[in-house]
Amino acid sequence: MEPITWAWFLLAALSGIVGNRTDQLFTEGASKGFKTIVNYFQQGNVPNNQELQKATTRAFLLAQQSIVSDCRQELESQRSSSVRVAVSSQDREWIYEKERQLKRDLKQLNQEQLSITPISSPQEIQDLLLLGDDLSKNSINSVRERLKLSIRQDNPPLFYLQKVEQIETGLFERMCAFFADEIRNKPVLVNVLQTFLLRQINNNLSNLQITQLTVQDLEDTFRDFAKHLPQILAQLDTLEELIKSVNENQDEIRENLINNTEILELINNNSESLKQHIEEIKNQIKAVSQQRNASLFSQSGWQVRTVNQAERIIRIINNYNNQQKEK
Repeated sequence: MEPITWAWFLLAALSGIVGNRTDQLFTEGASKGFKTIVNYFQQGNVPNNQELQKATTRAFLLAQQSIVSDCRQELESQRSSSVRVAVSSQDREWIYEKERQLKRDLKQLNQEQLSITPISSPQEIQDLLLLGDDLSKNSINSVRERLKLSIRQDNPPLFYLQKVEQIETGLFERMCAFFADEIRNKPVLVNVLQTFLLRQINNNLSNLQITQLTVQDLEDTFRDFAKHLPQILAQLDTLEELIKSVNENQDEIRENLINNTEILELINNNSESLKQHIEEIKNQIKAVSQQRNASLFSQSGWQVRTVNQAERIIRIINNYNNQQKEK
């Protein structure tokens, strides 16, 4: 299903890092390290790369989903606009079906029911080995072209394809944004990157006495690729803050849940008694409206009776709380 495997995607990131460095030794060391990794596949030594490919696949699906969302918004806005863009009913249905398909695929991926493809093709290994000799912009362009080719095979509407191929905000850049988010929020992925990918590269850089690469370097590079998508990056950052807030306030949230549970249990255990007293109050209100001038239901008398009823309900709650403490 995926047009590229994780190795292609990480090759693009390394190319971006190399593009920001001017020293030739760094380029040679990083290229040699990457080639060492790909050689593992050529020799049939396939390491545990499931997490890497899962992150790549999720980024690929989420990137497409963001494009579908943009298309949907444009289609919806046309309904209230006097300016109409020619979009056939067939193209509309393609967008709607694509949206449904992506939701299904993401759900299956999260449930580990979606088949994902590691590096297996001999030709792909050869292509990676060749590109690994020279980490340059050609590597990034190769990844972009593979992504475009994959989307074109689905015969998408023109306005969808245009968003996929847009310079600086296309499918590749969107994938980078979501993959950076995967790195930031998946410790298991960070561990795989550190122990497998970067170890091989840094071994070569260490021999050359060059500053080693970190996972943060990878994340920063992916985010830099996506810098022209501030809305997506902002949404991901906001989501991260929400997750962080939830993690920091787990004790308070748990306490609130317990309190709410106790309230629900109180209502359940004393529902009949509460219903009875509420019904009495309702009847008294009705009686007041019908016998407004009767001395028995004067305003002062009503206030006393209402206070008494409220006090009885409070006693029920207090009794419940005392029973819980005794337990």
